[in-house]
Amino acid sequence: RLWSVPFPRVYSEALAGNALLLGTTDAVVALDPATGKELWRAAVDGQARGLAIADGRIIASTHRGTIHAFGNAAGVP
Repeated sequence: RLWSVPFPRVYSEALAGNALLLGTTDAVVALDPATGKELWRAAVDGQARGLAIADGRIIASTHRGTIHAFGNAAGVP
């Protein structure tokens, strides 16, 4: 085991480039796969049950039917 990070509930996981993405309750969290350090967090509406990564974007769907898209906007990651 390289590292361990406690999360109360993880509904989805995806490995993309240099980040391990976790879909949790009300958030999508990116962790450094080498260290487990949190790199990024974004709020979502509900349990992030589906994650997709394409063209530098993260698409997260929740159990409430909401779809969230995250990406680089105006030069800000």
